[in-house]
Amino acid sequence: MKTTLLLQALGSGMLALLGGYAGASLARRTEYEKWLRQEKSKAFAELLTQLHETRISAIEIMGNTALPEAERSISANHMYAKLRKHEAVARLYMSTTGRDRMEKYMSSIWLLATSSEGLGSKIIEVRQHMDGLQHLLEAELHSGPSVFRARPKA
Repeated sequence: MKTTLLLQALGSGMLALLGGYAGASLARRTEYEKWLRQEKSKAFAELLTQLHETRISAIEIMGNTALPEAERSISANHMYAKLRKHEAVARLYMSTTGRDRMEKYMSSIWLLATSSEGLGSKIIEVRQHMDGLQHLLEAELHSGPSVFRARPKA
């Protein structure tokens, strides 16, 4: 009788420890996912904000006919080159296919905005690339690790 009670107590204790460990592990995983989603959101928001500001500034520079064309092009390209640091940070949080698609969108926007033909003739195409980039980042933000999926590989 005493042995049975002792085994029951031991079994209950082991199950309680196992349940506590599982609960703590699940909570830790959930917190990690929340943190990762917040960091992705910050990186993507910063990229989009800087891209919009760069586009506006590049349009102003490319439209300034008082400057020689070569100087306008160099200035606008320099602005887009500075944007690459934000792109590099956003890439850290993206899937491989997402990175490739973002690279295509960013390159297209850059080339269209700094072409000698002027942005006015390409505004619809730029808008399409901007919308595509926005949708890509939204999809990447809502994808990723989940408590019910495998952990990301280190």
